[in-house]
Amino acid sequence: MQRVDLGNGMRKVRMTITAKGKGKSGGARVIAYHVSATHDHFEINLLTIYDKGELANVSDSYLKNLLASLL
Repeated sequence: MQRVDLGNGMRKVRMTITAKGKGKSGGARVIAYHVSATHDHFEINLLTIYDKGELANVSDSYLKNLLASLL
């Protein structure tokens, strides 16, 4: 898995969808929001999962709206 820091505590993870046979470039994207971490607890909120074939790129405004819907 490849992780990309999107800022404001958000991260994008690229994942392969094996059944599609296209590797990470044609796989899924997971956008998560890191809330808190301690030595024995790590809290992450899932914001969205999407297929790269259905949504090629996400804009800054899309990311801001995702985060606003959580907070």
